[in-house]
Amino acid sequence: MSKENRVKLKQRIDNVLKNKNKVIDDAYTKSLEELVEELKAYQIELEFQNEELERIQHELINSRNAYQQLYHYAPVGYVILDEQFRIKQFNKTFDEFFKVGFELSSSFDFRKLIQPDEQNRFYNFARKLHKQGEAESIELAFVPPGTNNLIMAVHGNIEQHNDTIQYRLTLVDISDRKKAESSSLRITEQFKTLFVNSPLPLFIHDKETGEIIDANRKALITNDCSSIEELRQGGFWLSAPYSKEDALNMIKSARLEADPKPYEWRSKGPDGKVFWEEIYLSSMLINGVERIIVTTVDITDRKLAQEKLSQSEKRYRSFFYGSKDALLVLDFHTRKFVALNEQAVALFAAESHDQILQLGPAKLSPEFQGNGLTSADLSVKMMEKAIMEGSNYFEWKHKRLNGELFDASVLLTAFEMDGQTLMQTTVRDITESKLAAEKIKQSETKLKELNKSLLDANQTKDKLFSVISHDLRSPAAAVFGLADLLHENFDNLHPAEVKKIAKSIYSSAGNLSELLDNLLEWSRLQNGTTIPELKRESVEDIIIYVVDNLRQFAELKNILLLVHVEDQLMAYYDRQMMASVIRNLLSNAIKFTPRGGKIVILAAKYDYKTIAIEVKDTGIGIPETIKDELFAVNSTKSRPGTDGERSSGLGLILCKEFLEMHKGSISVHSEEGKGSSFKALLPIEPE
Repeated sequence: MSKENRVKLKQRIDNVLKNKNKVIDDAYTKSLEELVEELKAYQIELEFQNEELERIQHELINSRNAYQQLYHYAPVGYVILDEQFRIKQFNKTFDEFFKVGFELSSSFDFRKLIQPDEQNRFYNFARKLHKQGEAESIELAFVPPGTNNLIMAVHGNIEQHNDTIQYRLTLVDISDRKKAESSSLRITEQFKTLFVNSPLPLFIHDKETGEIIDANRKALITNDCSSIEELRQGGFWLSAPYSKEDALNMIKSARLEADPKPYEWRSKGPDGKVFWEEIYLSSMLINGVERIIVTTVDITDRKLAQEKLSQSEKRYRSFFYGSKDALLVLDFHTRKFVALNEQAVALFAAESHDQILQLGPAKLSPEFQGNGLTSADLSVKMMEKAIMEGSNYFEWKHKRLNGELFDASVLLTAFEMDGQTLMQTTVRDITESKLAAEKIKQSETKLKELNKSLLDANQTKDKLFSVISHDLRSPAAAVFGLADLLHENFDNLHPAEVKKIAKSIYSSAGNLSELLDNLLEWSRLQNGTTIPELKRESVEDIIIYVVDNLRQFAELKNILLLVHVEDQLMAYYDRQMMASVIRNLLSNAIKFTPRGGKIVILAAKYDYKTIAIEVKDTGIGIPETIKDELFAVNSTKSRPGTDGERSSGLGLILCKEFLEMHKGSISVHSEEGKGSSFKALLPIEPE
C-alpha cells in the first residue's frame, strides 16, 4: 500500500469516527465494510513487512558474524593504533603472530614489538601515512616476546575522526619467504664462487643446441683459450669420439635422468698430447633458465692405474694359485668364500673346491673359540678389524671337513675389487708349533720353579750360616768363657759367685740348646723329611709339657707364668711339631719380657672347627718395621732379649710352617712398650 493510499484510508477512518452518532444507512454500512476489508489487507501487508524486516535483520546479524570471523581468522593480522601508536584493536591472527594475548591492551605501545634498529623506518612510514593520507607498504623486522624474530609486510592507511586519527595496519608474515630468498641468494652466490674457483673445468651449455654459454677459468686454461668466444670457435665436441648428435643425446639424457651416467673418452690437449677425460652432465636452473652443467675430470692417471691393476691382478693370480700356504678369498658382505687354492683344499680335508666355496669361516670352525665367544660372532669382529686396520693377524681354532680340530694362524688382508670388499685369508696349521711352544713353556715353568728352589736354598743356606756364625758362636763362647772362669778360679770364688756363674752357664746352654733344636728342625723341613703324624691328643698336656721345660728360664727373670686351658680340649696334631711351636712362642715371650713381667698362655675353642692357642706377654712389644718381616725367611732384622738373649729368627718361621702343615695359621698383635700376643689357630679335626 502506497503512502498516498494510506493517507486517504486514514481520512476515511477519521470521517467515520466523526459521524459515529448518525444513523447508519445501508450505503454507509457498505462503505464501512469496504473500509474493514481494506484495514485487513493493510494488516496483512504490515505482517509481510515485519517478516521481511526480521529476515533482513537476521541477514545483517549473519553478515556481521561473517565479518567478525573473516576479521579475526583472516591469514593476515589487523591492528588499529591511536596517534601515540598504542594498540586500540587487533584480530586473533595478530595475537598469534606475537603470542602476547591480553597483554596487548590500550596502553601497549606497538613500537615495542619492532626491532630497535627498525624504529626510524617505522617513524618515516607513519609520517608518510600522516602526510599523504594514502595507503603505504613497508617490510619491518619484529621481535615478539619469547619467539623467533619475524619479518612482516606492513600495509597501512589512516582515518580521521573529528580531531583524532587512527592508523589501520595489515601485517603479513613473510619470514619464510625472506629466508628462502636469502637462502636462494646465498646458494646462487655459492654456486658462482664454486663455478669460478673450481679446480675442475666447468662448462654451461644450451640445453637445445649444446652451445657453450659460459665456462670457468680452469676450463679456459685446460683448452688454452683466453675467452668464451675463442672456446666456442674451437668446438667443444671436436676432440671427442662422439658425434654432435651423440653429444646432444647426452644432454637429453642429463635432462631426463636424475642421476645420469658419466661418459669417458680420449681428448687431445693444446700441446697435442692425448689424455683420458670423464664428463658429467646435469640439468640446472640458472636465473630461471634450464642449462646443462658439464664437469670434466682428467682420468689419465686412473686409466693408467687400472692398466697397472690389471697387470697386478695377473701377478696376484699367479701368486695365489702357486702359494704353498692355504689361501682363500672371502666376501665380507656375504661371509662366503669365493676363491681358494689347492693348498686350502688339502688343509681342510675337502674333496674339491666346491665343498668349501659358499662356506663362511664359522662353518670351518667349532661352535666356540677358546675365549668362550662363538666362532660366528668372533669371525665378524676379526673381519671388521681387518677392514679398519687393513689387515689382522690372529690365532684361530679351525675344523676340517672331517671334523678334526686344529690350531691355525690366520692373516686377513682387506682389499676392494669391483665394488666388493674382499679379504685374502692366509691359513697355516700351527698345531705342531703350538705343542712345541707348550713344551717350551712347561720347561720354562719348571726352570723357574727350580730357580726359585735354588734361591730359597741359597736364602736358607745364608740364614743357617748367619745363625751358625753369630747365634751359635755367642752362647757357645759364653759357656766356654764362664766354664774357663770357673775352672781357673774355683778355689778363690765365693759360693755365691759360683752359683751366679753356674746360672749364666745354664742360661747360655739353654739358648744354645734352643738354637740347635730349631736348626735341626729347620734342616729337616728343607730336606722334606718332616711329615706330620697327626693324633688326637690333649691340648693341655702338650702346653704343660713345654711350660714345665721352660719355667726355670722364666723364674730366672722373675716372670710370672700363667696357663689357662679349656677343659677337655682335644685336637689332632703332631706332638713334636706342636711342642716346637709352643716352645718357640713361650721362649720368645720370656726373652722379650723384662724382669718382673707376666706371661699368660690361653687355649680354647676359636669356633666349631678350630682351637686357638695364644701366648700373651707384658714385654717390650714389636716395632712396626719388624712386625711385617717376622715370618720372612730372608729377614735379617732381629734384636736381643731384655737380658741380652740372642735371637735367630728361625723360631717364628718354624711356627708358621708347622702350623701351615697342620692347615692352621698364626697371627700377631703387638703394641710397642705394652707387650705382644701371638695366636696360633689349629683345626680340631684333620682335613
